[in-house]
Amino acid sequence: MTSWLIALSLIGLPAAPDVDASALGPSELPRTQIAYEIDVRVDLDRRRLEGEVRLRWTNPTPEPLRRLPIHLYLNAFSHTRTTFIDGDPGITGSTLEDLTNIEDDPFGWIRVGRVVRIDGDRAQPVELSYIRPDDGNPFDRSLAELIFAEPVATGTAVSLKMPFVAQLPVAWRRTGGRLGYLHVAQWFPKPGVYDVAKGRWAARQFHGPTEFFADFADWKVTIDAPKTATVVATGSLASRKDEGDRARWTFTQRAVHDFAFMLSADVTIETKPFQPPGGGPEIAITYVVPKGRERQIEPMRTAAEATFRLMAERVGPYPFSTMKVIAPPSYASGSLGMEYPTLVTAFFADPILDYFDRARLDEEVTAHEIIHNYFQGSVANDEQRDAWLDEGFTSFWTRQVMHAMAATEDGWQSVLGYPASFEDLTRFRLGQRASDMREAVHRQPASMFFPGTSGFQIYGRTELTLETAQRRFGAEAIDAVFRAYFAKFRFGHPKPEDFFSVVDDVAPESMAAFLHEAFEAREMPDYEVSRATSKRWQPPTGYVQAPVGDAATPVRPDDDDREPTLGLPPGAAEELGRVTMIVFDPGWRDDREAQEGRVLRRTIAATATVAAKAGFTPEPDVFYRSDVRVRGPGWRHLPVAVEMTFDDGVVIRDEWDGRSSYRAYRFTRPAGLHRVRVDPDDHLVIDAAVANNTRLVEPNPALGYTVGRWLGQLLHVMFVAVVGWL
Repeated sequence: MTSWLIALSLIGLPAAPDVDASALGPSELPRTQIAYEIDVRVDLDRRRLEGEVRLRWTNPTPEPLRRLPIHLYLNAFSHTRTTFIDGDPGITGSTLEDLTNIEDDPFGWIRVGRVVRIDGDRAQPVELSYIRPDDGNPFDRSLAELIFAEPVATGTAVSLKMPFVAQLPVAWRRTGGRLGYLHVAQWFPKPGVYDVAKGRWAARQFHGPTEFFADFADWKVTIDAPKTATVVATGSLASRKDEGDRARWTFTQRAVHDFAFMLSADVTIETKPFQPPGGGPEIAITYVVPKGRERQIEPMRTAAEATFRLMAERVGPYPFSTMKVIAPPSYASGSLGMEYPTLVTAFFADPILDYFDRARLDEEVTAHEIIHNYFQGSVANDEQRDAWLDEGFTSFWTRQVMHAMAATEDGWQSVLGYPASFEDLTRFRLGQRASDMREAVHRQPASMFFPGTSGFQIYGRTELTLETAQRRFGAEAIDAVFRAYFAKFRFGHPKPEDFFSVVDDVAPESMAAFLHEAFEAREMPDYEVSRATSKRWQPPTGYVQAPVGDAATPVRPDDDDREPTLGLPPGAAEELGRVTMIVFDPGWRDDREAQEGRVLRRTIAATATVAAKAGFTPEPDVFYRSDVRVRGPGWRHLPVAVEMTFDDGVVIRDEWDGRSSYRAYRFTRPAGLHRVRVDPDDHLVIDAAVANNTRLVEPNPALGYTVGRWLGQLLHVMFVAVVGWL
């Protein structure tokens, strides 16, 4: 038995793949069924890797195994007809072909040598064959399978040697580098995951809109690199040994599902310990920036500590003792904003950020990628099937961190001197694409959303759904759900059904009903004020009867002497101090229940609760007829408030269950209608088309000036920045 097999044999393997996370302490990591020992030599100038993976893997399937799927993700970058680049109609932007303008050879690939299975002193060759189960693309080699001459028995381990040579692409879409900087990710042969619950493999080709899925494993990785380069990697540095003009860096880490590293000779590194509240290990947080950009460390540090603090208080303890936060240089910005276990890339480092000092891009990306180490890194659902369980949850908690940081300083976030909110930007962008989003968030696989909408569904819609639940039901209810979910499913590869089971057990019944509907409804909800009119009362024409008796007054259109209050509805004068509101409710019907349409007459106290409109003075015998119509999505569990404000300062508020397609209101009173707002408390942020939630009877002429001024300043700064780069 070779030395690496002896080392791997010391790692305990459980009899079954299930992990009972609730039995683990906050600093305790589970035992795993997989162990890696990897040696790799890096040619920094050529972006080339040459190494060997020594893998010990245990068969979790109920039958003897002859075929083991292996991910070869770097082959997705090998040419312009791979499934990753050419196979998904929603992918837009730069392609590898465009990058030939930057590098003569921007492509990436991986080639696996002779795979050997070792049983004691016996070595058996293992066949490798490329497979394309998703689309049959003959040009795609991002997924292969190992074919064993003898099957691997259930519950037993197999030891494999897999030599490989790989080339990283120019930094693009999560990996690669150039000019002496490398972000090395998805770089080695990696087995797929067997879904024990469903009895099938979770192993797909590399699709552009989705990311990765792997089992938890124990790691020992040795990186042979130029001595002048600094190496930062997943896990902890166990040793560094200089050999001539090169150095061998060895890193180890228990119970993570992937391994990534960075090389560069031109970086500044700072490490600061941080102890989050509520248990869990002290975290050694390392910040890496290009030399000359040291000022970027402070905002990254502030965001990292705020993130670990909030997540520990509201979700649970981070289970690992290290975190590396890397700001790549601008010429390798294709690697920014990516998460790997205990190592993330934040926003790129460049002087252009000096022009947007208050936009908080450093903090935003740093917080987001660290939070991924809770959901993608610790919980680890299947990204290729249910990406919203990670990306959407991470987006929501990123916003919570940003709000917590903003609370510490007035005017914390702004662009060009104007207040800015990433949340408002998310709502605006979702509103622009809402008509294309006609699928439930909870659908599979994540790569097959309608072209151009996957990011909106997975990130934005999920974030705003959870934010809506928080505003309606309170932060305590959201925290209870996520604390229970994280505690139960750490290291568990949960599915949407697992999340919903926690919601049903922990959340208030109405909140659980809303979350089920919001994640399973096909279309985005959209409340809209579709009509708001107010006109001075004119007596009707014809034979107008008095409220009591049969007498009628003939009125013709050209009568100038008709009484101004003729035909006025009862209660319009509000002698009793109450407003009369007529409500038109058309009713609704679904597959479970129905309600007939009806007209409701209600009276409400006519108390002025806001200042009257400037210049408004009530006049004797002058009344106004006001009509309002609001349209809704017809959801079962998304009630909304409708607020109508009148010129005299009277505010009428109606609580609508939102189940019918519309709701209409009519008022006749001594003051005209000034404004109608749906969701005046801004609880329903999932209603992305927020611009149609308010309607003024008279338009606001200052709005166009403000927007124009803001856009003018933005164009000016962009011009200055571009000139500075030339």
